[in-house]
Amino acid sequence: MKTWNFRALRAALLGLLLAPWLALAAACSAQAPLLIVEKLPASTPDTARIFLAGSINQWNPANPQYQLMKQEDGTYLISLHGVGGDFEYKFTRGDWTTAEADSLGADIANRFFRYSNASPHRVEIRGWADQGADSANSQSTAAPNVHVLEEELIMPHLNRKRRLRIYLPPDYETDTDRRYPVLYMHDGQNLFDVITSFSGEWGVDDTLNELFEEEVHPGVIVVGIDNGGIHRIQEMTPWVNPEEGGGDGDKYAHFIVEVVKPFIDNNYRTLPGREHTGIMGSSLGGLMSYYIGMKYQEQFSRIGIFSPSFWFSDSCYTMAEEMGKREEMRMYFLAGGQESPTLVRNVTRMYETLLEAGFEEHELYFKVVDHGQHSEWFWREEFPEAFLWLDFEP
Repeated sequence: MKTWNFRALRAALLGLLLAPWLALAAACSAQAPLLIVEKLPASTPDTARIFLAGSINQWNPANPQYQLMKQEDGTYLISLHGVGGDFEYKFTRGDWTTAEADSLGADIANRFFRYSNASPHRVEIRGWADQGADSANSQSTAAPNVHVLEEELIMPHLNRKRRLRIYLPPDYETDTDRRYPVLYMHDGQNLFDVITSFSGEWGVDDTLNELFEEEVHPGVIVVGIDNGGIHRIQEMTPWVNPEEGGGDGDKYAHFIVEVVKPFIDNNYRTLPGREHTGIMGSSLGGLMSYYIGMKYQEQFSRIGIFSPSFWFSDSCYTMAEEMGKREEMRMYFLAGGQESPTLVRNVTRMYETLLEAGFEEHELYFKVVDHGQHSEWFWREEFPEAFLWLDFEP
């Protein structure tokens, strides 16, 4: 006859009942990494709201989930729940014109957060980009042949307006018989001028002026389309991500195709055909450049895709499979070895998907730079090669 050890049985049952609660307690006891701003510039407004913007939130300068909380001692703190890796970031007061800077208000490099939950990360903000008369950022770095349109264009599907920044070739005003190819680029604030950039500028105007002067390239019109700030993620994502949201990318694409391109072709001496028209961007702008180029192959033939956010949705691969190749294309893919650990893998997957969808190897260029980071300085460094490979012939 089998006998039961009721004491052992009771202990086992008690263990089973308590196991979930013990696991929850253990999870709660694991500290999330803390980031503390110990010192601010004396000029910081008392009512200032301070945000963390970085590669973990698509560089959104006013994401309420990444607002730091002011403490009684005047410091600001954020608990980074769910962060399990390293990332780049900066602080802002709600938009990129109020991003942190050095003590003179000049632009600084991105900060780097190295993950550790052992102790708080303590930092100091030395200045703000919108303050300081002696700031290096108080002087525009845009070339004279960059023009900012005074009147913003209406985005009919989004009920917003958007500003354009236009680079014209050095001989545009003198050689009035010439027409030029056009490159459309996202995040216009970051292309030409350090004053409006949030993490350094691409120097597109400097590069193209130099190529023109050295007679390497005869000239191209570049149309920089400003991003929508707090609407950037929503506008630059054609699909919805369960955690990040998004999904207005198709409306943004319609704005470029139905409003921006016709406006440029009607008001400037362009070569409007697809063989002379390209689109380029980085991060979410890389994702949107891919999306627009694939969907509107009859209007775009050259696509620059820098550090693309293919992680946002697997629908980007499905799109390539379903649409396939309809026209001859040139697509330049760029990835940095110091970016997200999945970036190179995702771009490799896209490269292979496009080959299977009918594109040929000579239409696709994929470059990985070991030291490359998710930053404007990297994209600026690689822009000249990408532009020349895309081959904007007049």
